[in-house]
Amino acid sequence: MNVVHLVEEALYERLADGVSYPAYRRLAPPNGTFPCVIYARQSGIPEFTQSELAGWTLVYQVKFVGRGYSNGALAHQADELLWGLLQDNPLSIEGDDWRNVYLRRVSDVEYDELTEEGVYQHLGGLYQIEVVPA
Repeated sequence: MNVVHLVEEALYERLADGVSYPAYRRLAPPNGTFPCVIYARQSGIPEFTQSELAGWTLVYQVKFVGRGYSNGALAHQADELLWGLLQDNPLSIEGDDWRNVYLRRVSDVEYDELTEEGVYQHLGGLYQIEVVPA
């Protein structure tokens, strides 16, 4: 199985088990539940030694999304929870082929989104995830 897919499965399991909100990959579905956590891969760089794949450096955006302006305190609590779930806490990757050796927040993400349905607050970070062959 593709290592990126394995990392996404491990990340989803960590988020689903660690937060009381639904966790969605890339987008909340139509009629999705809010508040929620959304995660999405922002970049993936394969690392090589000569011609052999030596690992991957992946960056994921992981954020709390709440509807309306009244979720500020809740958003900051959720962001702290996400930090605690992920920062320097390697993921358990299924199988024996890959292991996560580095997981750290490298940047903050914070913005408001105005749609026809109203305002959505986004608060979280970019997390760098490094995996190597086991």
